[in-house]
Amino acid sequence: MHFTKPTIMSQKRTANGHEYDVSGNVSNGLPCNGVITPASSFAQAASERFDVIVIGAGFAGLTAARDLTLSGYHVLVLEGRDRIGGRTWTSNVDGHLYEMGGTWIHWGQPHVYRELARYNLHQTFFATDDVTDQPHTVLVVDDGKKQYLSQEEFDKLSDHAFRTYCNVDGCEGKTVIPFPNDALYNPDARAYESLSVNDRLNQVRKSLTKTQICILKGIVEGIVGNEDFDKAGFFDVLRWWALSGYSTRGITEFTELYKVREGQTNFAMNLFEEAMQSQRLSYVFNAAVESVSDKNDAVVATLKNGQQFQGRRLISTLPLNILPDIKFDPRLSSIKDEAARIGQIHNGAKIHFKINGLENRPLAAICYPKNRFVSSLGDGRTETEGSGSRHMVVFGRNDASLSVEDDAKSFYAEAREAFPDLPIEKVLWHDWSRDEYAKGGWCMYRPDFAFRYQEALRKRAGNVLFASADWALGWRGFIDGAIEEGTRVAFEVKGEMAPSTFTKANL
Repeated sequence: MHFTKPTIMSQKRTANGHEYDVSGNVSNGLPCNGVITPASSFAQAASERFDVIVIGAGFAGLTAARDLTLSGYHVLVLEGRDRIGGRTWTSNVDGHLYEMGGTWIHWGQPHVYRELARYNLHQTFFATDDVTDQPHTVLVVDDGKKQYLSQEEFDKLSDHAFRTYCNVDGCEGKTVIPFPNDALYNPDARAYESLSVNDRLNQVRKSLTKTQICILKGIVEGIVGNEDFDKAGFFDVLRWWALSGYSTRGITEFTELYKVREGQTNFAMNLFEEAMQSQRLSYVFNAAVESVSDKNDAVVATLKNGQQFQGRRLISTLPLNILPDIKFDPRLSSIKDEAARIGQIHNGAKIHFKINGLENRPLAAICYPKNRFVSSLGDGRTETEGSGSRHMVVFGRNDASLSVEDDAKSFYAEAREAFPDLPIEKVLWHDWSRDEYAKGGWCMYRPDFAFRYQEALRKRAGNVLFASADWALGWRGFIDGAIEEGTRVAFEVKGEMAPSTFTKANL
C-alpha cells in the first residue's frame, strides 16, 4: 500500500459552521485544526481488502480505529466530512476555542476519563465561568415577565423542581435506575420509560410554583432539545439525573461545567495520530457512503462518487437519524430499520455569542416559553489579546424555515431582548439539525423506545457492526458514550478475527 502522510493544517477551514457579525455579514465555514489534508491517504486508487472499514471519524470511529490498528489490523476510515470529530469539534476564532458540538466532560464519565489520562490531558480540566464581578444572578423570563434571582434563590428553586420531577419512587429514582450506566437493568423501569416529558410534568405540576414550572421546563428542554414535550421520553431525563449522581447540582457539573483546555478537536486528534503512528490506518475524508453490501464473506462500502472499498468487517458509527440514508444489503433487520426510521428527537440549537468585554452583567438565563432562546450561560472571556471579550452560550430551538442569515439575526435579536443592549460582536454556530451527517443534536429517545429498540440497535448484522453514542449503555449521546461504543465493537472484532498479513505501509 502506498500512502500520503496527512498534514494537520493550522487554521484550515472546515466547511462546517457559520459566523455572523454585527455588520450583517455571514460567512460559511470556520477554522478547525481537525481538517485533514490531503483528504485521502492513498497516493493512488485503493484496491486492497482491508481488515476493517470504519464509517465515521467521530470519537466512536476513532476509538475503534485506534484500538484495532494497535492490535495489528489494517483499518480504513471513511468520513463524509472534511475533518475528524463527528458531532464534536472545536473552532479557533480570534484566538478563542469555541466548542461547536460536544463540549463538557467529567472525570465521573469512565470511558472519556480513561482516554484523557492515556493522553495526559486529565490535568487540563477547567471550569466554565461567567466572569462577572457583579453578584451572580439568573434571569428567569416566564411568559415574557422578567425576574432576576440570586444564584442561591435559583439553585433552591431549580433543585426543588427538578428533584420533585425525578423523584418518581420516593427514593429519588434510585430504585428505578439502580445502576445508572445500565439504565435498562431493572425491567420494572419500563413503566416509567413509557412516560413522555409532558406526562411527568402533569403529574407534578400542582406541587410546584409557576416560577418553578418555568425553570423546570427550561432545564428539561435544554436536556431533550425539543419543545414538543409529548415527543420526548421522560426516562431519558431520569437517566441523566441518575448518571449525574441523582442530583440537580450533578446535572450541572457533569453536563455543562468542565472542559479540556486545548479543546475537543485536540483530544480527538490524539486518537487519530496514535492510529496513524501504527502505519496501519488508511482514510478518505469527504467520503459520503451510499451503500454497504455484505456478501460472500466480504463487506463492500460504496461512496456516492462510485468508489468502492472492501473489508472483512465493517463498523458503522453512523448516528441513529442517518441509518435510513444508507442502503444496506442485506437490509437491516425489521426492528433495527423501524428504530432508525423513528429516530431520535433532539432538534435543539447551540449558539455562541462573542460579547464586548465592557459588558459586565451576569449572562445566565432561562426563558420559557419565549420563542427560540431557552437558556444561556456565561463561558469565560476570549483569549483575544487586548479585547477581553466575553463568551455566552445559548441553547434554543432550531427553525428549518429560516435561511442561515435569518437564523443568526433571529438569535441575535432574542439575545438582545433577554439582555437589552447586549453588545454582541459575533454569533457562531453549527446547525446540527441541517447537518446531513447528524440530523439532530445529542441523542434523546421518544417514550417507549429504549426497552423496545436499544438492544436491537447494538446488534451486529453479519460482518457489519454498529457503534454509536446514540445507543451507548451509559452516557448515551455524549463523548463518553461514543468511546464506550467504539471500544466495545473493536473488542468484538479482535475476539473473532486475526489480523491479515500485509506489507508494511510506506508512510
